[in-house]
Amino acid sequence: MAESELATGLQFAEFGRPMPGERVSGDMAIAELNEGKFYFAIVDVLGHGARAHEVAQVAKTFLSANWKPSVTQMIMGLHEALSGGRGAAVGVGILDVPSGELAYSGVGNTVFRILGPNPVRFYSREGVVGERISTIPEQTGSLDNEHVAVLYTDGVRASFELDAHPQLLSQEPSRVSRTLVEDFGKQFDDATCLSFRRVK
Repeated sequence: MAESELATGLQFAEFGRPMPGERVSGDMAIAELNEGKFYFAIVDVLGHGARAHEVAQVAKTFLSANWKPSVTQMIMGLHEALSGGRGAAVGVGILDVPSGELAYSGVGNTVFRILGPNPVRFYSREGVVGERISTIPEQTGSLDNEHVAVLYTDGVRASFELDAHPQLLSQEPSRVSRTLVEDFGKQFDDATCLSFRRVK
């Protein structure tokens, strides 16, 4: 799912795998570049296997058809779409590619980090989208060309540090996403990562 850097000013890629023993995953990364705006999200449905995968597909279909200027509005819309069924942890963001300005909101145990000099870790509110959520704040930040952004589910161990893996800053997002899932993925969980960087 990588885009041409010459055409868009952005590189992005996802990599995921189901929990060992399952054929499909309840994790889903969603990303779309539209008129200089990069809309991105990650969904981690409760549980594993085929039923979780079906709900993740519902979430992907909804978000792909309902990108909005407000990240909190997108999460609230997805909350209604998933209501009454199996819930999910969700992180949603928007990056303005030319300026590098971004907005993010998260609910549950998804993780969004910007790796590089002066790294930033965004936080997610407690709750389950589709079941129970409270007020969701919008967080803002910026992404420059020296950094790489990573958004991943809790199937990836959150404790890894860039000091031990400095090569991630120079690798393409496809390699970054694969490395985080393969090297830091938990044995008994689905795992998915979406990585992206701005390019000159």
